[in-house]
Amino acid sequence: MGRNLCLEEIKKLDHPAAVIMVKLYNDRRYVLEAIRRGAAGYVLKEAPAVEIIGTIKAVREGHLAVDPALLREAMRAAEAAPIATEAARAKAESFSLTPRELDVLRPLAEGLTNKEIGGRLTIAEDTVKKHVQSIIWKLRAADRTETAIVAYRAGLLEPQAG
Repeated sequence: MGRNLCLEEIKKLDHPAAVIMVKLYNDRRYVLEAIRRGAAGYVLKEAPAVEIIGTIKAVREGHLAVDPALLREAMRAAEAAPIATEAARAKAESFSLTPRELDVLRPLAEGLTNKEIGGRLTIAEDTVKKHVQSIIWKLRAADRTETAIVAYRAGLLEPQAG
């Protein structure tokens, strides 16, 4: 993971460039570390050309680009439980996220559907949909995947100790 240190140096430049990590392995530790350090995109070396080009275009347009399946796998590995740390809850307040929205954020980042989140949290699917829309808006994200990336970078999805 030492190679990701260059991301921090690039972000310190007067005119930092958006960085897309192209990796040989889909080791979930590398995905989360690259995102935490500021990568704008992450793609596997063996990805089809159309996916690599799509990643480049998305980053060029200012979006964060990580394959949702890869991000889901990485988030599931980072923390199995949907309970946030006190530090994450404190950071959530800075984004005006409610405690319930923070509860919804973890399974959203894992890639669960609104119905699956509702089942996990024992709330109605429509209620989940409203929370998800609110979270996306409050984090100024374009979609669910970018929401997970922004939340992780902001420390809202810190792994649990233990």
